[in-house]
Amino acid sequence: MIKQRPAGALEAVLLAILLLATTIAFYSSINQTKWYLDDKDLLSYVGVVLLMLALQVVFFNTKLEAKPDSIGFAIAFLFYIAAAAVFIYAPASMSLNFWFYRFDFLALALFFSASCFLLFGSSAAQQMAFTIIYAFLSWPVLFLPITEIEPFLTSFTGDVVHILTTVLGMAITREPGNIFVSLTTEIPVIIAPECVALSAILGFIAFMLPLAYFLEGRANRKFAWLVGCVLLLLALNVIRIMAVILVWNYQGITNALTLFHSTSGNVMFNGAVLLSLISFPFFGLSIPRLRGTSLFSGRFRSVLDDTWEDLLMAPSTILLSIFCLGVAVYAFSSLDGVVKDYAWLSEFEGEEFHALQATHADIPVPESWNFLASETGFSDEFVVTRIIYEEPTGEQIQVVIYSSGNRSTLWFSAEDKLTEEGFVVTNVENVAIAQGIASKLISYERTGRFYTSIYWAQPARFGNHFTYVVIIFTVGDDATHSHKQHLIDIAREFKNYF
Repeated sequence: MIKQRPAGALEAVLLAILLLATTIAFYSSINQTKWYLDDKDLLSYVGVVLLMLALQVVFFNTKLEAKPDSIGFAIAFLFYIAAAAVFIYAPASMSLNFWFYRFDFLALALFFSASCFLLFGSSAAQQMAFTIIYAFLSWPVLFLPITEIEPFLTSFTGDVVHILTTVLGMAITREPGNIFVSLTTEIPVIIAPECVALSAILGFIAFMLPLAYFLEGRANRKFAWLVGCVLLLLALNVIRIMAVILVWNYQGITNALTLFHSTSGNVMFNGAVLLSLISFPFFGLSIPRLRGTSLFSGRFRSVLDDTWEDLLMAPSTILLSIFCLGVAVYAFSSLDGVVKDYAWLSEFEGEEFHALQATHADIPVPESWNFLASETGFSDEFVVTRIIYEEPTGEQIQVVIYSSGNRSTLWFSAEDKLTEEGFVVTNVENVAIAQGIASKLISYERTGRFYTSIYWAQPARFGNHFTYVVIIFTVGDDATHSHKQHLIDIAREFKNYF
């Protein structure tokens, strides 16, 4: 007599496999994720998305049915191809922007979606629609438009605090730049963008969205609850800042920063979460009963007892899906190794960046190069330092350093500047250097003279100060641009990051 497997037991096993496969395939990406909200790092919200994605898989998919089919296989294949393309092609064309905009999480979302379709068939588009869509929230590019409201939020918070201090009759004045000055202390207080903490707001929204979807009730009530929760978070943040202002005004800046400001952010966030969780009944929402396929439903014990028997009883298409997923995990484990190249960037996380003047001492060129001359120019965007060296062969080589405090420097295009100056660019090649940096090798000419340059952008440190730089090596060349390989070798030796 064939034993009947418990309803939903196999689906629970497949969900566990789905989580395990995604974790193994993207171990490097997940390992380099911050599991706390950093006020200075907008991308720190991603940890919340990954956590809530896992919780959705564990708890929320209670009515799943594994129906792998040819359409699901086809969709999965396309998603896997797209995810692989992100790793294969994006680093070479985007260089460090691949990491700063976390394109590896786009690949993770594509892989996760592909695996859903592979294991559960084309019906996953309906059965797991919310979970699949939610996975893409881990890609920070989707939230870039929201970052545009950060100056408004900072200014609005300053306005509210100023109104409150005025109503309370406090001897505090506000100066341009959200600077608050008190008659009782010489040290002013600044409401900076970090005080608004978009990372906390995005993390809060990422936490509440799945809960709103999970709760039972009308869509308009869920939306009202979500909006109310976000407004509550913003209100608590104003209260937090006011508390800091009060302590600063009456007890001094030391007490304000060390005794309250350092911990009040966590208290505010946790308080907002707690109040939100206990408020949903007031919006006519309720917790649904969990039935069917949840890893922690009432059938979890039978899942543990009958896992292998369930798999043996599974249709051949399900076994084929699991085999294909194993192959995908193996392939993406290798591709995810690309992420390790960017580990050195952690040194620059949360730092303040400024335009800085480079000096000969800042440039780690070979000792055999003879320094000839240098000059520095200034513009609204960059500090530009040009240094001329002479190599042992007698050839002259120019090193140009563009320095800026703006991350958009990483999108710098030397080709555009050369074209503006009347040069004719004849060839552009992408060349990988090391540690995730892709350089551009360009050939150009003007009035019968030929040049070859290699350049790339990166964050850098001059002494104890941080900046974004574009580094350009240029040599006078011949019509065949025979110095290309020489410049590539120089760039690869120049990997002493400063």
